[in-house]
Formats: sequence, C-alpha cells, structure tokens
Amino acid sequence: MNKTKVIPCIIYFYIHHKLSEKYGEEKVSVKKIKSFLFEWRFLRSIRPIIIKEMEMLGLIELSGRRNMIIKKSNFRIEDLRRYYEEVGIY
Repeated sequence: MNKTKVIPCIIYFYIHHKLSEKYGEEKVSVKKIKSFLFEWRFLRSIRPIIIKEMEMLGLIELSGRRNMIIKKSNFRIEDLRRYYEEVGIY
C-alpha cells in the first residue's frame, strides 16, 4: 500500500511570517503584497498564484477588492522540528 505524503507548504508559512513581521496583522493592499513578493524576486506571473494559495491555506484573507488581512498563524520560525519530521529529515 502506497502512503501519500502531504507537503507542509513551509515556503508559504515563511513568506507569511515575513509579511506579518513587516506589516503586522492588519489590512494590507494587494499591491503592497505583490511588491513584497517582487523584493523576493518571485516572477510577476506567479505572484497572484502565491497570494491565492496563501489565501487557500488561511494565512491571508481577501478584504474588499484591493485589500487583504494578514491572519494570525501558529508557525514559529524558532521551532521547525515538526516540518523536519514531515519531510523526513529528522
């Protein structure tokens, strides 16, 4: 029997962590989030996909047409043990 593994989406949690460090848990324009992704050198064509996937993961929430709310997450950069175990490094 083949057991399916789930990818922990660590890059999205890290991007969310950096967004919340920069903007806090407040309403932020989509333009600012795309600008932030530009600073990280993500291609323009995949920025909307990254934003949508972060929304699907519940890390950000659409608020109106041009704003997003950065939601609280239980991801802690200091404790990555769980993610190491999920990908089989530890």
